[in-house]
Amino acid sequence: MSSEQIQLAILCPVAAKNLIAKDENFIIYGEMIKNGTGIIYRKNNPIKKVAFANGRIEQLQMIENILGKNVWVKSAGANGLPYLLENNSVDAIVTDYGRYLKMGSNYEYLISKNNYVTHVLVINKNLLGNKKFNSFIKTYNSYIKTIKKREKKEWMPIYTPLELKD
Repeated sequence: MSSEQIQLAILCPVAAKNLIAKDENFIIYGEMIKNGTGIIYRKNNPIKKVAFANGRIEQLQMIENILGKNVWVKSAGANGLPYLLENNSVDAIVTDYGRYLKMGSNYEYLISKNNYVTHVLVINKNLLGNKKFNSFIKTYNSYIKTIKKREKKEWMPIYTPLELKD
């Protein structure tokens, strides 16, 4: 990411902070998505064991906020989480909303009431004031308006419009 080739990325807040700590050319431009990550569990099953993605310590706070402290937690590779749930190694997993949509109707999705920021926009500072980047922000904000008109469930991710900055 810290090359001249890539100018922006959508990252989790932890990855974004790590990037800008390593490369002063990048900044966190703004929050894009809240509650893009939640807990998926099998319908009508009690949740006693929860798996979250390796290195995503912030997800522990989310688990505690949603389920309390009386659950067993396990970290695992992000791509292996659905397998752990499918083979009953755990009762629930922390993953993104998109994966929940792909898993089928046997599952439910829980999110925090605290509206955790799950995705931020990181940009190279040289994009500030750039006409193409400003156009990107306007297009993104227009897309957000379209999404908000179609929202049907209160547990969907919250897409946050971005302000144009100089």
